[in-house]
Amino acid sequence: MLRERLIRAKQKDSQREDSLKGKLALESVVAEAIEDLGYRRKTIFEMPPVEIRSDVEFETANPEHPEAASNRFRRIDAVEYLYEVVRLLNGYTVGVLEEIVEFFRTISDNKRLQIERGILPELHDALFDRDAAVRLTVVETLAILARPESIPLLERLSRSEDEGTLIPGAAAKALDCCQNSKPTDIRNHISAARETLNGDVVDCVIALRRSDSQVHRRSLVRAVFAAIEGFVSVMKADVIEDSYAGRFTLSRAERAVLLEEAYDLTDTGQPRLRPFFLPTAKNVRFVFALFARVRGLSAQADYSGDGWRAFREAVEIRNRITHPKASVDLSISSSDLKLTEQAYAWFLDATFALNPEGREEISELLDAARQMPLT
Repeated sequence: MLRERLIRAKQKDSQREDSLKGKLALESVVAEAIEDLGYRRKTIFEMPPVEIRSDVEFETANPEHPEAASNRFRRIDAVEYLYEVVRLLNGYTVGVLEEIVEFFRTISDNKRLQIERGILPELHDALFDRDAAVRLTVVETLAILARPESIPLLERLSRSEDEGTLIPGAAAKALDCCQNSKPTDIRNHISAARETLNGDVVDCVIALRRSDSQVHRRSLVRAVFAAIEGFVSVMKADVIEDSYAGRFTLSRAERAVLLEEAYDLTDTGQPRLRPFFLPTAKNVRFVFALFARVRGLSAQADYSGDGWRAFREAVEIRNRITHPKASVDLSISSSDLKLTEQAYAWFLDATFALNPEGREEISELLDAARQMPLT
């Protein structure tokens, strides 16, 4: 029974992905997801709470119970799909395949509103699902929809929610969106990307503490700049997404730089697109300034102190080991390591000034890694 349910779930995942690309009728797949979101949920409140120590054992003994694992995940997967649909309908496309982006650009406003009206009542009902993952995703979806009829239900959830602070915090943000008619994707994609990239740096710091070698030193330098450039790319994508959604207008030059595109002519006089390489330091300054402007932030990075100087020197260290001209270029000294760590600290301070979420977690991970005893 459990195996069959898993097979059906994979089939649904494939169908939902196809619907986002326009290969299946979006409305019918959305309707099926709405049905899944309500699957056996109404019977939950007729049953006493249960303590589940093993999902497999509980499901084997109670396959039709609404809190059996596959039934819970059926609702979780459904609401995650509906969140993604609403997000795409409203122009949020960070990290989304171009094929999907192009399909959603063809959807008319009337069709978008029709789909959203069909989703909204079920979201309101699912706001009080017993599964916290369902409740949180519903709150995030309601923030994008930003409808005034969601206000009393979000207020009720805020009063009744007792599983930690994450959902009440999200509900407060969603309430602000609904009360002020400002649709917002409150799920922090930028923070999640930053934490993942920082995790790679932490792993390299730990490896270096365990075994100080040139290999681990070079790995740390590469990881630091992979994190820096990766996060800058995510910030660019976020600005482009907001621009596509009509939240502000970019100049032609700004859009070209964000997309890292340049144009020239072939020998036959035909226009062609070519990649445009941006030096790291200039790229960082451009993105920080643009991100602050479009978000209405007054914070500015400090380009006058030792941190920015260390950043520029660390860029040269990274370039040297990436494009060595002699074997000596691959050697990372202790002072090189110190400059790289200063550069990363400056970069994190500057990005935290623009988006402070995740600062405590990232700082704690780095501090713990640096305090590990040398072996």
